[in-house]
Amino acid sequence: MKRIRRIFKDASVGFAARLNECRYRVLSFDAVDRLASLRMPNAGLLPHIMIDPRRIEFKCNIRGADAGTDLLFRSGDWDCKRKSFADVEANDPRYVTCRELMRDRMPVEETMEFGYLLDRISRHGRAHGSSSRDDLVRYLSNLRTFYETIERDGRLLTQAELGRPRHGGEINCAVDRDGVLLKIDKGNHRFAIARLLGIKAVPVQISVIHSDQLEFVRAQDRTSGLRAVNAYMHLIGERYRS
Repeated sequence: MKRIRRIFKDASVGFAARLNECRYRVLSFDAVDRLASLRMPNAGLLPHIMIDPRRIEFKCNIRGADAGTDLLFRSGDWDCKRKSFADVEANDPRYVTCRELMRDRMPVEETMEFGYLLDRISRHGRAHGSSSRDDLVRYLSNLRTFYETIERDGRLLTQAELGRPRHGGEINCAVDRDGVLLKIDKGNHRFAIARLLGIKAVPVQISVIHSDQLEFVRAQDRTSGLRAVNAYMHLIGERYRS
């Protein structure tokens, strides 16, 4: 059943990416002055850029109305709700547990994420697909194995290399009003292990850009909105490489 759900989800992501590209090319004529209507995921955009994860200084959680849209360009103060990575790595259960599993070799039942998820199960019945202590032990044991595989290989595979949709599932990042790259929502476990191991290049997807960057994006290519965004994403990638 889980495999069937994943196949359906992958097909849905791929269809949405192609549909959003077609919609922009046909209905918006790929015009740079229509970029505010560009939606994600989008098969017309770069599926990922490669960055050094240790060059990202802030994490931002996009919540509420700010998260309830698939527009690439978003206005408002969503980019102000951020934490430094010093704070994140000291207090976020996912980042702390990555260190506990790999550096400290701690039993999974003693990790911060185990306690955090067990508390959520006691209050809500389920957490992260788990509903019991045994589920959590399996989940965190598998997570340690996943981390060890990344340590052995020295890199993170892209979604395409994993046989997944190219335009969905990468580590999510956003660009704030000043052009600063932020870590957002999905892919925290992968980002945590990449930072811990000092991996110099990891694939990330820019899924949100602050609307204040629109004019700079348009300036990258005045003849094609999609090419303008791709050129802009390439610039961000160059800026955040090691």
